[in-house]
Amino acid sequence: MPSLRELQEGFAAALFNPGAGRQAPGIRADGISPAVRLGFYRTSVFENYRKGLSATYPAIEKLVGTGYFSILADEYARRCPSRSGDVGRHAEHFAEFLRAHPCARELPYLRDVARLEWCIEESFHEAEHVPLSLTRLAGVPVDQCERLRLLLAPSCRLLSSAFPVDRIWQICQPDFVGEVEADLDRGVDLLIRRDGYAVAVEPLPRGDFAMLGALSSGHNLRAAFGHASVVDPTFDPAAFLQRQVRSGVLVDFTLPADVEAL
Repeated sequence: MPSLRELQEGFAAALFNPGAGRQAPGIRADGISPAVRLGFYRTSVFENYRKGLSATYPAIEKLVGTGYFSILADEYARRCPSRSGDVGRHAEHFAEFLRAHPCARELPYLRDVARLEWCIEESFHEAEHVPLSLTRLAGVPVDQCERLRLLLAPSCRLLSSAFPVDRIWQICQPDFVGEVEADLDRGVDLLIRRDGYAVAVEPLPRGDFAMLGALSSGHNLRAAFGHASVVDPTFDPAAFLQRQVRSGVLVDFTLPADVEAL
């Protein structure tokens, strides 16, 4: 008698490979052949995957068309089987799948649009965070401020692309009205964050993007300013801090242990 693991592995293999259906142990005929039974279940599983992928990547579906999107979804499900009980997590690697797919030769921006849509998905489901405590911040000794490590809100994501993916994504929205055109030679640096019950997609100046990127990587204020000033010699850190604290992007900070002990 096959073990439980063998039963599960055989069933999973038969779902994703119709040719393996005859090797799936433990499936009874009972008036309907095992292959037909598996076919019903396979149809349901792949339809759920397609619906989940469509919910996460509506812009991609609009760009390639519903029919071709279904083909991509089925191919993706077979190449990148889900490792989670949450069907939404199945969509996590779709952008990398598109990067290596032949369709990327015709639509080279497709992968980055998918990256943007996954950032939006993650941002929407992230935890809330209380605003930065200005009282606590004011208690930091002035000569130690450059050692601060400022933290971004959990919902914040940073995305850089050689294509105007924000414009392409905007054109694909159901309520979009206007000229359907985008300058594909224009790259963009984006901040994606939740704002209330919606997700905002905001183009950033190069200095702001570099500063936020350095902060999100764990650099302190002084080192992050160094990154920003390289890409923008006119970068104003004071104005940056005012913008990003006021907008709720910077929500907390840490200090080295020797400063916290003061």
